Amino acid sequence: MHRAVYDWVRVGEVNSDGAGGADPRASFDVSVYELTPEERKAFDNQDIAAFYELGLHEVLINRCARGRVLQRRLPQAARTARCPQ
Repeated sequence: MHRAVYDWVRVGEVNSDGAGGADPRASFDVSVYELTPEERKAFDNQDIAAFYELGLHEVLINRCARGRVLQRRLPQAARTARCPQ
């Protein structure tokens, strides 16, 4: 799970040039990671509390939360279902 969250955050940081206003994480393929059903649910919902309970490193929890804030700055049409308001 650590690797999946880290890669998700990095995709948003590296590819956030603002081209077209689309979020590059919208097409992130989490299926390539071996996640338990609980981890997958937490990832799909970007559930910060579940990440903590599942033992995700605090730095990654912080980076994921910051990534969600950056997504909120995007236009409404560019928001993804994985990061609810």
